[in-house]
Amino acid sequence: MSSSLRLSRDFCGLVLLFGFFAGACSKAPAPIAQLPDLADASASRAGEMIFQTRCFVCHGRGGKGDGPASTGLGAAVRDLTSPSWQGSTSDETIGKVIRSGAAAVGGTAAMAPNPDLSDAQIYSLTLYIRSLSGIAFADDLPIKIEYAWLQALPPVAEATAAYMKIRNLGEAPLKLIGASSPIAARFEPMITTKQVRNGQEIMGMETVAELEIPPGGTLELKPGGNHLMITGLTSHPKEGERVKLTLRFAPGDHRLDLEFPVLRQEPK
Repeated sequence: MSSSLRLSRDFCGLVLLFGFFAGACSKAPAPIAQLPDLADASASRAGEMIFQTRCFVCHGRGGKGDGPASTGLGAAVRDLTSPSWQGSTSDETIGKVIRSGAAAVGGTAAMAPNPDLSDAQIYSLTLYIRSLSGIAFADDLPIKIEYAWLQALPPVAEATAAYMKIRNLGEAPLKLIGASSPIAARFEPMITTKQVRNGQEIMGMETVAELEIPPGGTLELKPGGNHLMITGLTSHPKEGERVKLTLRFAPGDHRLDLEFPVLRQEPK
């Protein structure tokens, strides 16, 4: 479920990952009794409550590293919405830093541990951190969506595409059947086709009714491969903007709202 770990990345990525820093924040962490019980709330929402109690002082309400205490730390606070940081840091490492502090992964002891958090609360906080950069868990579907982005195109373009990786965490097949958004009239799952004519391989595209995600499997939508085609544009999202799409899944026509960053090229 987690992406590969690169411990050699930016020192501040681990040092300033979460929570309160020694001498940097004005309030002590909330006692365990004040933190949410996962039996009474979804994991992602419980994680948000913990984040807004403990982590916002340095990381800001939206996780961009612009909290009220961020300017007095002497170093830039990590932007947790960054796709590159999200893609290079594993869930295991995030959980370890939350529980044991940054020193546990080679960082500074200034990042204090949170030994009072339960395994369930650390898991929920990790889920919420993942959701800050287009990585989302649906409340009513066993899916995880990550690396979501929308292709930035010139204003004269009549179509664009959405890309992402969808993981089916359940035991039954799921299907991506489309999406909706004010930015366009049509959202259609599309596959890449190959045909051989006169000894030459010709690539093409074909609209399909659905794209299946097998149990325990992954559907990867990427440039040059399967994707979500967006046509009939009513506006042209610009690079750096974020666009809300409502993804649709079957069976049951489940819907999931997700913000897609608009990028010129695939994030590394």
